[in-house]
Amino acid sequence: MSFTNEKRNRYYGLRIGDMVVPKGLNGVELKCGKCEVVEFALMDNNGVYLEPTNGDDKFPHVAEWCEMIKPVDGEEGWKKLEPVKYLGTFDVDETTNPYHGFTRENWVLHYVRIFGQYKGEHHKFWLLDQIARILNDTPVIVTEERWGNKYGVVRQEFDFNLGEPSEGYKQWVHEVREWDEELEEYLFDYKEGTCP
Repeated sequence: MSFTNEKRNRYYGLRIGDMVVPKGLNGVELKCGKCEVVEFALMDNNGVYLEPTNGDDKFPHVAEWCEMIKPVDGEEGWKKLEPVKYLGTFDVDETTNPYHGFTRENWVLHYVRIFGQYKGEHHKFWLLDQIARILNDTPVIVTEERWGNKYGVVRQEFDFNLGEPSEGYKQWVHEVREWDEELEEYLFDYKEGTCP
C-alpha cells in the first residue's frame, strides 16, 4: 500500500489528486497554470510532481510553493488544511455530558482516580480538600473545551472544576480548625494544598 498522506501532515498538506497553482520562489504563478499533484518525491517531504491541466508534461516542484485550489477529498481536505485554534470553554447541558447522573460519591472516586497518584504532600492536601468540598455539597461544574476552524469544531474535551465553596464546607473547615474563644484564634491550621 502506498503512502497517501491522508492526514495531510506531510508534503505541506498536499495529497495525490489535489488541484494546485504552482508558484516560483518569488511567489509569482508559473505559466503552466493549474496542476494536479500526481506523485510525491521520494525521500523529500517538500517535493511533489505536478501535471498541468493544459497538457504539458509532468514536472517536479516544491510542495511549499503550491497554492491549493481544490483538495481531492473536498470539504474534508479543507478542514484538515485550515489551522485549528482554541475556541474556548463552553457550558454544557447537564443531561448530555458524560458525567450526567454522577453522585457525590461518584465524584469523590473520580477525583481519587484522576488526582490520587500525584506525589507530594501539597497535592495530597489538595485532593483531600476537594473531597471535603464535594462531600459538603460544593457544586461540580462540567464544561467543554473546544478547538476548531472556520469549518466547525474538530476536537472537544470535557473538563470539570468545583464551584464556589458551599456554606457546609466553610462551616466544616471552621469546625476542623477549632476556634478557641479564649485565645481568639484557631488551634489548627488547614491546608488546601496545590492542584497537580
